[in-house]
Amino acid sequence: MSLYDNAVCPVCHNPFEEGDDVVFCPECGTPHHRECYSLAGHCANEGLHKSGYSFYEDNKKNNPAPETETAPPEKEQPLPAAFPPFLQAEIPKSEDFKNEKIGEHSVGDISAAVRTNFIRFVSVFKRLEEGRKTSWNWCAFFFGAFYFFFRKMYKQGISFLSAAIAVIIGSNYAMLQFAPKASEAMAKASEIYAAGNGAQTSDFIDAVNALNSTSDIKTALTISYITMAIILLIHVIEALFADRFYKARINEIINKASELIAEGASAGMLPLSPSGESLNDAQLKQMYLARQGGTSIFAPIIAFFVMQMIFRLIAMI
Repeated sequence: MSLYDNAVCPVCHNPFEEGDDVVFCPECGTPHHRECYSLAGHCANEGLHKSGYSFYEDNKKNNPAPETETAPPEKEQPLPAAFPPFLQAEIPKSEDFKNEKIGEHSVGDISAAVRTNFIRFVSVFKRLEEGRKTSWNWCAFFFGAFYFFFRKMYKQGISFLSAAIAVIIGSNYAMLQFAPKASEAMAKASEIYAAGNGAQTSDFIDAVNALNSTSDIKTALTISYITMAIILLIHVIEALFADRFYKARINEIINKASELIAEGASAGMLPLSPSGESLNDAQLKQMYLARQGGTSIFAPIIAFFVMQMIFRLIAMI
């Protein structure tokens, strides 16, 4: 018979039954239902860890075990994520960030808000907190404004996308003003290609040759090179400051969660929160961070289609 057979989950206070999905705190060995631990985001006896509390030793004293007692679980057993199961993501072992903070916020709260690829962001946020002004984000470099929408940084996403659209519109206007012949020849070549005739047909090849022979082709190329240089510069700026913007966004989410909890917010403020469950403040905060943080697949897709619509509307003018 195990010392855990007569134990109850410290979160829901229900006894453990055969077949239950049970996890154990790596610090003190306290058993929890996996779902209960996910909602709480930490061990229910976390406040006793500093005193050296051990669920195994405590229960051994109060409930002497028979000769065949089962040893406590190894400390290396992984813990579930600090948010509901349907939002779970990779999370480090609790000893990796116990009592650690970056600025005003715990690494646990930051991890819950970042969710995906949080190990990288925790490392980057530490360096930024230590005084670094910038870092390099390859995703922001390659995907530009759409990366900001993916990470729910909507203000920055709109700003950078607007800047890119403005550069492209400005480039087209400059083409019409300073290289009208090349612009017209380019439009004709694009029309032939879009018609489905292909790039190897004689019509398309003739259109390209006509474009290359226009008197203002050098001006058109210069405008194109300047446009590409500006777009590249925008992407470099996005890559250098994306992590800094994201750190500010995560801090904003955590501060908002703390404010809502302080104002007495309930589970009703959280979309998809479990109905009818009584959650404490820590659980509410973890669920709010999980919902407001993380990533959005739909935001960059919507931004892309909006950009395409803008270009189509401009082309019709």
